[in-house]
Amino acid sequence: MALPDPSLTYSELVTTPRLYLPFERAFNSGLTVSLSREQSHYLRAVLRLREGTIIRVFNAQRGEWLASLAFEGKKDATLQIENCLRDAQEETGPWLLFAPVKKAQTDLIIQKAVELGVEKIIPVETKRSNSQRINLERFEAIAVEAAEQCERLTIPVIEDIVPLHHVLSCWSEHEDALSHQGTVRPLLLCAESGSALPITQGFQEHAKTQPLPAILVGPEGGFERSELDALAQLDFVTNIGLGPRILRAETAVIAALAIVQAWCGDWQMSPPGRR
Repeated sequence: MALPDPSLTYSELVTTPRLYLPFERAFNSGLTVSLSREQSHYLRAVLRLREGTIIRVFNAQRGEWLASLAFEGKKDATLQIENCLRDAQEETGPWLLFAPVKKAQTDLIIQKAVELGVEKIIPVETKRSNSQRINLERFEAIAVEAAEQCERLTIPVIEDIVPLHHVLSCWSEHEDALSHQGTVRPLLLCAESGSALPITQGFQEHAKTQPLPAILVGPEGGFERSELDALAQLDFVTNIGLGPRILRAETAVIAALAIVQAWCGDWQMSPPGRR
C-alpha cells in the first residue's frame, strides 16, 4: 500500500490505525522498528492488517509518524518509519485520585480518564475501599489502548495504590504538585454529602490555576467522617458538590473531569489537525 498523499490533512488520516511505541523506542524517518510479539499479534491477527498497510505510531518523545507494516515469518512484524505527522508536544492535564471500585467500573475509570486528558492517575486506599491492591500492568495496558483510540500523544502516569492519608501528608512535596511559581496544585474533593461549593463555583475559583486541579473521588459508600475531617483541615482541598443526585464513582469521575477540561483545561483547543 502506498503512502497517503502528503497533501492530506491530519483529520483525513484519523481512520488510519494508531500504535503506541514506548519511550525507549526512539524512531526517525527511514528507521525499521521491530515490534513486540504482542504488537505483531494485534496488527496481524486482531486487526488483520495486510503487509504494506500504513499505520500511525506515536509517543511523547517523538510525536506521531506514519509507518509501513511488514511481516517477518508467521508471527513477527516490523515497521518502516516514514514521515512525521505531529511533533512531540506537552500535554498537561488534571490529576485524578480515586478509590478503586469493582473491576469493570475501575477499568472504565482508567479508560475515560485517559480520554479526558488526565496527566496523572493515583489510586488511593481509603477506609471503605473495595480493594487495597491493583493490577498496575492492566491499568497501563488500558491506558495505552485508550490513548491509541483518542489521538493522545502521551500516556498518563499511573502510580501504584497508596493510602489516602499518605498522599495528603506529602502533597506539596509530590513530584509535579507544585508549579514553577511554587503554587500548590488544588485538590477538589467530589463530596457526596455535607458542605460543598456548587461544582461550577468550585471550578470557577480555579479557572486560571496552574497547575490544573486534581480531582478526588471516593469509594462506594463514600469517605468516613474521620477522612472528611482530615481533608477539611487542608488548605489546598476544596469540597465540590455534584448536584442533588448521588453518583456512582465512575460517573462522578467522568462528570468532574469533563467540567475541569471545559472550565480551565484543553477543551478550549481544536481537535488534532484542525484550526
